[in-house]
Amino acid sequence: TVPGVNLRRASEICERVNTKTLFIVGFDGPDDQLNPKNWSIGRKWATLGIVGTTGMLVGWASSIDSTVIKQGQEAFGVSEVAESLATALFLFAFGFGSLVAAPFSETVGRNPVYIATLSILMIFTMASGLAPNFGAQLAFRFLAGLFGCTPMTTFGGSMADIFDPMDRTYAFPVCCTLSFLGPFLAPMVGAFIGQSTHISWRWTEWCTLIMAALVTGAIFLFVPETYGPVLLQWKAKQLREITGDPRFMAEIELRQTSLVTRLMHSCSRPFHLFFREIMVALF
Repeated sequence: TVPGVNLRRASEICERVNTKTLFIVGFDGPDDQLNPKNWSIGRKWATLGIVGTTGMLVGWASSIDSTVIKQGQEAFGVSEVAESLATALFLFAFGFGSLVAAPFSETVGRNPVYIATLSILMIFTMASGLAPNFGAQLAFRFLAGLFGCTPMTTFGGSMADIFDPMDRTYAFPVCCTLSFLGPFLAPMVGAFIGQSTHISWRWTEWCTLIMAALVTGAIFLFVPETYGPVLLQWKAKQLREITGDPRFMAEIELRQTSLVTRLMHSCSRPFHLFFREIMVALF
């Protein structure tokens, strides 16, 4: 027998396979170190700290532009209200991107979503800093917000991957604190940049870009994948390669619902909550 592998009838699990039995791959018992919940305390908190800075990053990116509205207004020749759209559109895009980020993270894993979206966030942040006109700035800020929303929807999943329900009572305040640090610190730095006679107001974007590069690099180098089903998918793939037996499968590979279906469900959920939950509708 192989530890963590259970024999199941294929007909009980999935109708898409052409074999009578499947070897369902799981963790090797409650103490398996492959399971992120069994990591050491230090490793858990180090991972949480690095991933948590993504929340601080996007909070920073969403608010720092609001401190240089006057300078942007003068540079592009628009009204103060119009220039404030650079911040408003970034936040507005959060709502759209959040609907699709979570289903993707539960399909390909947390890390690919973090790294891909934060990399695209850096591209559009740089583009916003180089924007030659007002329209370009608004477009790039919207796209930056669209891809920058990932930490707000995926960070909670990463925390749940690592900590048991009881331990999350300690981890969640850390998550919230890091997320609020961004909007707290960014206006201070942005106000200094806006009033400076030595650097351009566009350095608000360059500061965001530098921070995003540091956070993305830290995730790439030091944060392992935490989503359990994807880890088991990798384990099943390794067992198939070693044994040559295609019957080794992980639960995530036997899903009956497609990514498109889960995306549609995620996009419709806010409307269900709005029309069915009185508290959501009122507040």
